[in-house]
Amino acid sequence: MDLRLISRVLFLRAAWRKRDRWDPARIAAHQDQALKELRHAAYAGSEFYRRHHAGLHDAPLDQLPPVTKADLMEHFDEAITTPGLALADLENHLQSLTQTGGDPGRPWKGRWWVAATAGTTGRRGTFVWNRAEWATVLASYARANDWAGISAGPTRPLKVGLVSSRVPSHQSAVVGASLRSRLVPTLRLDVTASMDENVAALNRFQPRILVGYASALKPLAAEQRAGRLHIAPQGVMSASEVLTPNTAAELEAAWGIAPSTSTPPPKPPASPPRASSETGTCTKTF
Repeated sequence: MDLRLISRVLFLRAAWRKRDRWDPARIAAHQDQALKELRHAAYAGSEFYRRHHAGLHDAPLDQLPPVTKADLMEHFDEAITTPGLALADLENHLQSLTQTGGDPGRPWKGRWWVAATAGTTGRRGTFVWNRAEWATVLASYARANDWAGISAGPTRPLKVGLVSSRVPSHQSAVVGASLRSRLVPTLRLDVTASMDENVAALNRFQPRILVGYASALKPLAAEQRAGRLHIAPQGVMSASEVLTPNTAAELEAAWGIAPSTSTPPPKPPASPPRASSETGTCTKTF
């Protein structure tokens, strides 16, 4: 466990709780300032973005030419804002991680956390974060627990059951391995494993939070209703896929709680719409 990383995550999580009380005007001001800082960092450190946005460095976002994942990967070494990092080296690291079954939570070269998408929609994306940036990613994941009112402490570990990809280069694997500790014991289940195997593992583990793709949670809900799965999670969180109203209703029927996603819960109707008070981290691949 990386104590410096966990300390930073806990600090950010506490600081961000205060933002739940921000009004829309303060959120908008924060977003505007964060966007200016993000663009300044990109233009200062990235040859690709200086060229791609030439003459538009102060233009509104809707006037900027888009950047696709394929564009970003094709120009990765120019787009990146940290000299010395190269896509070929990161891909070699991820390949080695997969082949050797290494620990995805251990930073590469002691300072970089690396993950890749599955590539099911085309060319896969590879992304890298330094310690401060990765702490921001982890803290943003933890926000869902705050919104669900689920706490953790030394006497009550936050047991998380995660049903997703177990490929070590997948971001969910890197997140889970980074947070692995006595406070957050995590059971990672392969979404492609047999239903009997996953049900038995969850029954033994008894997670306080169940997280997974909507397509993985739906059959588990059916197992719960059929009496083969016996868990009582305090929170059920759907990630990475669209959670349809029908699936959400099935999950709530199984566990008695409405499932949540990675967005904050809505305020009562009398309150005005609220934008998110968090912004994306300026990753090294910006």
